[in-house]
Amino acid sequence: MAAKELLIKAKDQKAEQILFIVGQDPLMKVAGQWQKMRGTPGLASEWQQWQELLLTPAQKDNVESQGSFSGESFCDGLRLNCHFFSEDNTFKVAIELWQTGVSRTLPQVLTEGAQNFKGLHIWSGQGTAGITQAWELLLSSVSRPLHIVSIGSSNLPFNLPQHNLIQQGISGEGFRPELIQGVDLLLLRHQAGLPTLLMAVEFAEMGIPVWLELPAVSVANALDQYYSELQVWGTAGARRLAAVIDRVIYQVQLEGLAGDKHWAHEYILAHSQIKKLIANGDMNTLEQMTLVSPEGGACVGLNQSLLQHLLRRRIDLKTAFLASKDPEHLDQLLKKVGI
Repeated sequence: MAAKELLIKAKDQKAEQILFIVGQDPLMKVAGQWQKMRGTPGLASEWQQWQELLLTPAQKDNVESQGSFSGESFCDGLRLNCHFFSEDNTFKVAIELWQTGVSRTLPQVLTEGAQNFKGLHIWSGQGTAGITQAWELLLSSVSRPLHIVSIGSSNLPFNLPQHNLIQQGISGEGFRPELIQGVDLLLLRHQAGLPTLLMAVEFAEMGIPVWLELPAVSVANALDQYYSELQVWGTAGARRLAAVIDRVIYQVQLEGLAGDKHWAHEYILAHSQIKKLIANGDMNTLEQMTLVSPEGGACVGLNQSLLQHLLRRRIDLKTAFLASKDPEHLDQLLKKVGI
């Protein structure tokens, strides 16, 4: 049974995950339970087939040179989160299938403002946070046709027939500046070693709405990364960022009680007071505001989002505390509501 056949079998049985390791029986997770996909171990040739099926040439090079790759792919009508690992004599691929019950919901305050298409939106998260899916969810609700350019993102698994999506490289021969003329939205993924953070500010200063995906562990961490890059602009760097920034969002994916998945968020919406704090680099005040701001406010911490999932009985306490960056504060919130 080849890699494509294993994927089709998992799709037909509405599996949540696939685990393929060379030398071991392939497994899939159905309704929260792992089961064998067949009675014979995975082959090295099938490991190569998985790469051919799900990865671009650049991504395959990444597995070869660095021993791993994590990212999103699209195959046979499925949106997939893929994790490839190659070390010594271990060859493994873990796949999450998005067909099975991802609760693709965003806070109303984020969905309302995101479609204004202005300024710089920073979306941060790690690995399987689902930022691409969040973008697709937001864009799918826009009825008017949009001209969207994606820079530095290959094989985005979007299904947005009402929009014109163009993907191009970030530099060199793959980058065509003329393609951003008249664009309604620019999608930009940060790439290590390239000035993507500075480019995002410069594009926003030109009046082009920018959604930037930045690997980070919190809103504060995303801004700290920006401040580090902005040093090349001297004291004006933070002010230039504050002038164009519209929001910063951190997203995490959670395992649900019903075997489904949910998104939790931490975010700041950059109104005038927030812009002043960003311009001054006052991260301490920003972080304190996220702790005290109520759900639906302009500065909301991750614990508030986790609390709402708990109140709606979507996740358990263990999941919430593992996801929290400040478990003591989460415990205080729970005690206030009698949990």
